[in-house]
Amino acid sequence: MTMHNSDDLDTTTTTSERRIEATKGLLSERLLAHTLGYPLSWHVIRTVESDRIYSDRIYAGNSGKRVDVYFNHVAAYTAALKWKEGESTGFENDGGQMLPRVSSFQVGDEVEVLYQPDECWYDATIVKVKEYEDDIRFTVHYTEEDSTQTNVYEELIRFPDINKKKKKKKKKPTKPKATTKPKATTNPKKITSGNEQKKMDGFLTKTKKTATTKKRKVSDSHQVEADNAQEMDLPEGWTARLLANKRCAIKSPDGKKFASKKAAFTYIGNDGVHMVETNKEPPPLENTVTMKIDEEGDPPWRQSNHVYLGKRVMYKILLNDESEIMQVGTVAGWIDEADQDEEGNPGFISERTGIPAPLFHVIFDDITKVSELHPYLLESQDLEEYELLDGLLDEKEEKKI
Repeated sequence: MTMHNSDDLDTTTTTSERRIEATKGLLSERLLAHTLGYPLSWHVIRTVESDRIYSDRIYAGNSGKRVDVYFNHVAAYTAALKWKEGESTGFENDGGQMLPRVSSFQVGDEVEVLYQPDECWYDATIVKVKEYEDDIRFTVHYTEEDSTQTNVYEELIRFPDINKKKKKKKKKPTKPKATTKPKATTNPKKITSGNEQKKMDGFLTKTKKTATTKKRKVSDSHQVEADNAQEMDLPEGWTARLLANKRCAIKSPDGKKFASKKAAFTYIGNDGVHMVETNKEPPPLENTVTMKIDEEGDPPWRQSNHVYLGKRVMYKILLNDESEIMQVGTVAGWIDEADQDEEGNPGFISERTGIPAPLFHVIFDDITKVSELHPYLLESQDLEEYELLDGLLDEKEEKKI
């Protein structure tokens, strides 16, 4: 990815006694942009070089999505004046002051591709380069295994080090396979050990429904969750993940999920074993909601058959001055980890684990009721399950609000 011309970057010196602070995340970027008069969806990243010197980069949208970027406020305000709320997008001005996006790899390049679960690199060849308006993805062919993987991020690809002797390592007998196309098996030959690698973080965006072809792999944390379940006197095969505020996420061997020990033991039964009774009628469908979701996704949001649908959630927003705003909303839609987009790729990839995962769409209560805080509040937010459980309200907590 080519960078901007540093001559275009505004560096500001202030004589004010007020301390200038750098932005610390997406929310603070959005709040700073709003304070400076930019459209509500724009972001500003502020870097503080000293007590009196700072610089701003202005983004026509989420700073993590490669939207148009401006390196001085004159150019940014000129573009902002043409912005039409609800119609304009952050990809209409040819990158803003960024040079045109250029792929680092071309078809036919021999490269190495990072396989995240075991943090090892594998020999591959670039067979296809696909440009999106906000990203570049690659299709690679693994040399050793004669298999293909689509939608590989540029951050996961590198050129081989010709001066470094490759260490060959014997294949493991149990390698995860692709979940989509039959050819997308992922067991190419290793060329470096895990000790030679550094884990790559931060290339995914939490609310972005993206794509990969890797299958879920049990991590080391599985044993910890199994131990937690054992301490709760749950039967063998159950897992429990401990969350904030004394909450927990419990999962049964047959895939059922519970937000409390009481619900889990009710499902299990008094004898400690969940019995399947064939003479009972089929259980009713899980929660269904009819709330309107303005955002159309690929895959579309489901609005039925999940226990979290209709549940109330409290979401915390941290402001620049480190004060907090609490918003309450309702779970209005969800994506299953098995859902796929039109191209047959998983609908959402977890930012924390890098594998397909459920995603939940929360619509917040009418934000116009709190007029003085209106500029800082969100209309909706997509949450992973562990984030949702952190803010999930029980009946007693709902009544207090």
